[in-house]
Amino acid sequence: MTVENEWFQTDYYKVLGVSENATLKEITRAYRKLAKELHPDVNKGSEEQFKKVSKAYDVLSDSSKRKEYDEVRKFGPAVSYGSNGSSGNVNFKVDDISDMFSGLFKGGFGKNSKRTTAYSQRRGQDVETSYKLSFEDATNGKTETLSVNYPADCHECNGTGAAKGSVQKVCDKCMGSGYLQTDGGLFSLNQICDKCSGKGTIVTNPCPVCFGTGKEFKPQRVTVKFAPGSSSGQKVRIKGKGLPGSNGGPNGDLYVNLTVQPHKLFTRKGFDIYLTVPITFYEAVNGATISIPDVAGKKITLKIPQNCPNGRTLRVPGRGIATKGQSGDLYVVVEVEVPTRVNEAQKQALEEFEKNRNDDINIREKVESYIKVTQEVKK
Repeated sequence: MTVENEWFQTDYYKVLGVSENATLKEITRAYRKLAKELHPDVNKGSEEQFKKVSKAYDVLSDSSKRKEYDEVRKFGPAVSYGSNGSSGNVNFKVDDISDMFSGLFKGGFGKNSKRTTAYSQRRGQDVETSYKLSFEDATNGKTETLSVNYPADCHECNGTGAAKGSVQKVCDKCMGSGYLQTDGGLFSLNQICDKCSGKGTIVTNPCPVCFGTGKEFKPQRVTVKFAPGSSSGQKVRIKGKGLPGSNGGPNGDLYVNLTVQPHKLFTRKGFDIYLTVPITFYEAVNGATISIPDVAGKKITLKIPQNCPNGRTLRVPGRGIATKGQSGDLYVVVEVEVPTRVNEAQKQALEEFEKNRNDDINIREKVESYIKVTQEVKK
């Protein structure tokens, strides 16, 4: 599906829950609220909804894209006109509507009307690339320099597409105008020449390096800022770093598809960080003070309370992911280690410990009671 068809079929205003007259501030506020609710780290299974909301924001937050989107929604992705319903239809994109009306009648609208060229000003295409970011860098935020391949004028032919020593000839179909005029009875319509693609000239001897395209891909360095809390599946947009527009049109945008690499110790849930810390049986019973790292590598002193059960979660406020408007917490999950090897002296000490236990209730009392009640019910 083309971008214009997707725009025509999808109401981005409805996706964000705003009116068509919404301001940029209202659009941004709605996007942030939805992105927080639908973020894959917070709401599992919402990846598609999250991407749809992000795509809607990318279009509506950019004034030029929003204007183009509104035109597509109003006029449709293409307007088709034929001659008496015949099969020789001519399709015009939304950007070419002005061209169509300027050439609607032979000679234009009056003596002083200016003739529109076949090549109108158009926005450049968007470019996508992928990048892997470490867990720490995604959590704390980082500015990276990426190498992205962009089309540039061929060094061999200087962008002409023609081999050295050869020249381009005038297109014999449109006679160099770049467009064809079709007679539709009452109307005379302009159509981009299919032989020269609207350029007005034809390459007869193509350049051996670019094969007549006039372009070759060359790496360029682009600086990308990843915000704290970046996550896998996120698309980071760098405005104006896509392909160049034609005839003075604006550049497209660069989208970086982000993948965050897993960490050996930490996991994430939204802006909160989770860490599992092993402690000994002695530390669990008597309590202890231990040192743990946060995600930035800084040392934290954590107090383990007495009689700490396995699986207990201890919260360290403000040591999760920190952004301008929000700060997460660090949650430490305690894991009591059971020794795999016990010598004779340790075994005797454990037996003595078991004999002298003075628990108020049996630790399996509830389980045994449940089994007894269940069996009686079955009888």
